[in-house]
Amino acid sequence: MVQGNDSLFVIPDDGLGPFLQVVTSAQHTLDVYVFELTNSEIEQAFGAAQRRGVVVRAIIEPKPSNNATAGQGNYDRLKQAGIAVKFSSSQFVKTHVKALVADGTVAIIATMNFTATWQTTRDYGIITYHSATVTQFAAIFEADWKEQPVTAAPNPASHLVVSPTFGRPAITDLLDKATASISIQHEQLTDPTIIDLLRHRAQAAIEVKVIGPDTPQGQTARDALQAKGAPVQVLLQSQPKLHAKIIIVDQQLMLLGSHNLTAESLDQRREVSLLTDDKAWIDRVLAAFAADVGFASN
Repeated sequence: MVQGNDSLFVIPDDGLGPFLQVVTSAQHTLDVYVFELTNSEIEQAFGAAQRRGVVVRAIIEPKPSNNATAGQGNYDRLKQAGIAVKFSSSQFVKTHVKALVADGTVAIIATMNFTATWQTTRDYGIITYHSATVTQFAAIFEADWKEQPVTAAPNPASHLVVSPTFGRPAITDLLDKATASISIQHEQLTDPTIIDLLRHRAQAAIEVKVIGPDTPQGQTARDALQAKGAPVQVLLQSQPKLHAKIIIVDQQLMLLGSHNLTAESLDQRREVSLLTDDKAWIDRVLAAFAADVGFASN
């Protein structure tokens, strides 16, 4: 699944350098999904790419976090910078993707928004040159740019998980594959079917560990996961602020990307995540989990 130049970055530990390096190295094309955009350094990098002759296109969510003013502002500023912009298709409740593709050769699939507060959030991203992944992601962007439906499941060789339509079965299948352990670090976990599945997996002697946010929503998820005595281990993280969307199965497979574990995310939003079996990356993310547990409570 991994090629020689592929890499994982951890936010805030690694800073924005790895992400910005891909943007500043683009020579011909840069296609990017924009959900939130309050980070001036990232926005300036997009504009600088356009000024040096890169064809930059941005698909913009019109109501990020239900804020139409922010969506319109993102659209207007990028358009003023000469970037080709489109609001995302109304066929999705939201376009929540955190990803881009440069020159048709490298893609970033991440959990992070382009925010000014990145230094206080836990997020992750993968930079990949894997041709099947990049080609499939570029095709999804092109279809969304043209507002055409994506009717075929992603090429299995791409290792992409894409919602709507294909996300829920892929994530359910991943959780069903576990033979020993499931480790999750997720900002939002409210989908009843996923919660039931995790409870049943824990009751079947699979070690299920969940790190959620130390918020009322996180507390509700904890109570649901542990209902009827289900032995799901749940910790609530206070810092860094939890924004990540990670599932690790048997310490051998990891799903990283924009998917929340909510019904809307799985069934109605445009989401893109990437499945990897890279052991070094998985170990590094698990180390971040361990560090974050120091800031978590039961």
